[in-house]
Amino acid sequence: MPLLNDIMDHKVIGPAIRRGRKEGRKEGRKEGRREAGLRMVLRLMGERFGPVPSAAKKRLAALSESQLEQYAVRVIRMRTIDEVLN
Repeated sequence: MPLLNDIMDHKVIGPAIRRGRKEGRKEGRKEGRREAGLRMVLRLMGERFGPVPSAAKKRLAALSESQLEQYAVRVIRMRTIDEVLN
């Protein structure tokens, strides 16, 4: 019997590790999309209205991916940064 066995070959531990890795990748991709959305909204706001106030950055940083998508559309439609944020 070999001293070193691959833990991934274990009947219980291997599948649990694979599930954990899969969930971690899924969560990482979701967070990456949210961060990319935040960067895009901040860039759009900066290009359209000039420097984005730090309070606005903090507020936007707390939003979900779908909320950030809505704000990106608001940046296009609204005339001022205050209209976007209200």
